[in-house]
Amino acid sequence: MLKTRPFRYFQITLGGIWIIDGLLQLQPRMFTRQFIDRVINPIASHQPVFINGPIHFLATIFIHQPVLFNSLIAIIQLTIGILIINKRTIKMGLCASFFWGLFVWYIGEGLGGLFTGQATLMGGAPGAAALYCILSLAFWPTPDKRQRRLINSVIMGSWILIWIGGALLTIYNGMITSSMLGNSVSATGGGIPNWLAYIDSRVGSFVAGQGNWLAWTLIALEGLIAMAIFLPTGLKRLIIIIGLGLDVIFWLVGQHVGSLYSGVATDLNTAPVLFILGLVMLFMPGIKLNLFAAPADNMQ
Repeated sequence: MLKTRPFRYFQITLGGIWIIDGLLQLQPRMFTRQFIDRVINPIASHQPVFINGPIHFLATIFIHQPVLFNSLIAIIQLTIGILIINKRTIKMGLCASFFWGLFVWYIGEGLGGLFTGQATLMGGAPGAAALYCILSLAFWPTPDKRQRRLINSVIMGSWILIWIGGALLTIYNGMITSSMLGNSVSATGGGIPNWLAYIDSRVGSFVAGQGNWLAWTLIALEGLIAMAIFLPTGLKRLIIIIGLGLDVIFWLVGQHVGSLYSGVATDLNTAPVLFILGLVMLFMPGIKLNLFAAPADNMQ
């Protein structure tokens, strides 16, 4: 059983992430067409029509009143964060987090680029907003044991799907050679801090100089992390911790710290949110997944 205090910390963290996203939306460039040109349009490229059609439609509307619509986005995300942090309004905040997260995942992230043929877990798939939805379910306060078991099963299934999906995406999208894997970790674009460019360059050169064994080792490791929950508790937690470390590496060399230096970053990218999900998994004592059970008077 997870104590109420860690549970509450996780809720506050999710609220804090939404507040960060809202503050990022207040960057000056986000109130101009640069938000469309540098963020939204690239997301729509290489997408099937059922994704790029709605994205282009809403982008056309946005471009007529960028200040108004961007202000609205920022207000919504800041409000969601505040609602989640406030215990009295947390359920309202988590509901808003789930449904707004779905909208952002579809329109703002193009379903995490899963249909572009270029998506990888290291590169940011399945998208931060998809994980916001998962965490909104995970942190739902309920004393009902049946609901809690069902929700925790969703958490467990999501962990498996994300990591095994990452392994399959790496194979399907051809990231199985050292050269392609090395190129994928090299930061591109202007404004990259020297320290980050140095890290990405060195890591990219190292990876490209290895045999294809490194790419296949990464694939196998992602699969192992997915299956960790079926292992004995001590080994499970060790592998999840390895997954947390791999997640940090992904954020540095695959997601380039969310491109926070660009002036048009909309979130921290997927890795920090997946890291939180990993911390939740660490507190799960077994397959029964009843860690969030708590006294009714503390969960409301």
